[in-house]
Order: sequence, then structure tokens, then C-alpha cells
Amino acid sequence: MNGSAHRRAGGFTLLELLIALAIFGLLSVMSYSGLKSVLDQHAGTDEAADRLGELQKLYLVMQRDIEQIVPRRRLEQSAATAPQQSAARRLCLPGR
Repeated sequence: MNGSAHRRAGGFTLLELLIALAIFGLLSVMSYSGLKSVLDQHAGTDEAADRLGELQKLYLVMQRDIEQIVPRRRLEQSAATAPQQSAARRLCLPGR
């Protein structure tokens, strides 16, 4: 009886090792799926951030363009207010 107890205390049985391996496998699969979902969300967030950056650049360019708008005078108005214009310029006016 003493030899049987000594042999049992020396190591693990094959069944215990298989159960431990199965538990480790389940934990690995669960952690991999969680990591994969986090990485997928990170990639989606990066794409959205890139699109937002492009839209912000576009908005900034449009804002600068709109701020630089200068009202244009019509040709008839400019001819009436500036009679010193060249004859060639006056010939281009519509209606004359």
C-alpha cells in the first residue's frame, strides 16, 4: 500500500494532462477571438479617422476659398466707373 501511494504522488495521469490541455486550448481560442475583434475594431477606427481627416482638409480648403471671395464688378459697371480703360477693353463689352 505504501508503494501505491508513493507512485501516485510522483506525477500526473494522462487523463489529467488531457483535461489541462483541453482547458488551455479553450482559453487560447477565447483570448484569440477577443484579440481579433479588438484588432478589427482598431482597423475600422483607423479607416474612419483617415476619412475624417480628409474631410477636415477639404472643409479647410473650402473655408479658405470662401473667405477669399471678392465681389466682381460687371463689365458694364466697370466701363461706366472707369472711362480710362483701353479701347480694346471697351470693344469686348456686350451690347456695344
